Amino acid sequence: MSHALNQGDVHLNSETNHYWVYDGEWLRQETEYAFEHPRSKQDHTRRHTWNTQLLEWKIHRSNNSPVAPDLKGFTARKKRKVTGDPLSNEKSTILSLADQIGSSKPDSGEWEYVLSQWNRQFCRHAAVKTETSSLLNLLARYPVRLLGNGTQSSLLRELGCPTLQIPFKDKIIWDEFRLSSKGMYEISNKGMVEHEWTIGDVIEHWAGKEYLVNATDPYLNILEVFPVLEQGGLMDLGVRWAPEDSPSPFILDEPHRMTTTYTQPGGITIPHTDGFGYGFRVIHMKGVKVWLLWPPNQKNLGLIKRDIQGPRENDSHLSHYIDHLDGMEIWLVKPGHGDLPVAFELRSSTIHACISITVCAHSSVSTWRREDFDGARACNDYMKTSWRLWMSCMQSQKQKREEEDRSNNVLDEQLALIRARRGLEDQWDTLTFEFFDEWKDTFQKYEEPRWKELARLGKEPDSEILAWIKEVKKFLKQIRKRR
Repeated sequence: MSHALNQGDVHLNSETNHYWVYDGEWLRQETEYAFEHPRSKQDHTRRHTWNTQLLEWKIHRSNNSPVAPDLKGFTARKKRKVTGDPLSNEKSTILSLADQIGSSKPDSGEWEYVLSQWNRQFCRHAAVKTETSSLLNLLARYPVRLLGNGTQSSLLRELGCPTLQIPFKDKIIWDEFRLSSKGMYEISNKGMVEHEWTIGDVIEHWAGKEYLVNATDPYLNILEVFPVLEQGGLMDLGVRWAPEDSPSPFILDEPHRMTTTYTQPGGITIPHTDGFGYGFRVIHMKGVKVWLLWPPNQKNLGLIKRDIQGPRENDSHLSHYIDHLDGMEIWLVKPGHGDLPVAFELRSSTIHACISITVCAHSSVSTWRREDFDGARACNDYMKTSWRLWMSCMQSQKQKREEEDRSNNVLDEQLALIRARRGLEDQWDTLTFEFFDEWKDTFQKYEEPRWKELARLGKEPDSEILAWIKEVKKFLKQIRKRR
């Protein structure tokens, strides 16, 4: 939808988190402070500043936005003349909030529900609050599917309502977490798993009430717990899946391997696959969450998996993947009538990301199905192609170093730069090998036995799956421990 530019229009670059205000030209704003409506400079009787939670102009004295405490931020000194199409500035589309808010949207009822739920939440990290608000307004341009409506999908399979032996309560997760040992839980800071945090850090962080105004402040917003306790923990939930008519045999992993994910409002994950060739079943027990799904084709896998040639720009921003991945489906997931849990399955190797609107909890367990075999094959084909490309890159790197070593005309300054570059290359190569080694280890110890078991469940062994297992195992022999 086109939008005529008016004084005070606000735009947001969702990758750089820069706000822009139109006043005859585009003025970039500093998000640490409130920025003022251009007309306020002409009429000081009514001073308006931008509210980053409601995404609208507010009279300043009534603006309670956590990143709008004063009027310091109208940065005319930073204004830039934008030539051509202003929406193509800064390497990516700057999203027009003026177009998105108040315009007709697909599935506006569901999106209005999501936004109203989000605006009620206490998200104490200012930068996370801004990022989540921006993402939701970006996604509101797309259709959303409500779990439970029986919508057909090539990526998600809706299941009947499961039951629990005891109702879910947050205390169950905290009891399990407090008694867990290292390695039986994962803690994420702004969606990225980090291992230096302790149980005490998480409990203190989740109980905090003060606003975190610095973008670099940690936000321990995702907790993943693996069941350990025989009693008094997650195993007490006693998940019972609804009966189903499956067109072919399938394998559901053991209940003790079920993991539970607990998230704060604004918990955002970057698109990823779980493992390298299986699906997973989810029981959603608490909260409102938006799931983003993409098919595991070679282009999409190439964008989300490790870039073996070096770090990429923008790959920590979910908006980057929304713009570049193909075939996105958006699902709104929340408990059913009477707050009863709901369930679904993601097909093998489905690429997914999540945005937690409220405090959320779900448990998941791995699945293997014959009809989902193509996803497993696609993911492993991608890994084989990546390995071959990495071997080619390593050979080119070796030849370059040999040429440098033979050169007699290298200055001391150049030699220092070469050594620094090689150090970074070696670090990246080590991490890349660990990526491939994880693939080998996961396939051999976890995925191969299940696919082999599945192939032998029918009346006759599934020769296609068994031949594929043999082919992957042969390929993985190339990946040997580095000396």
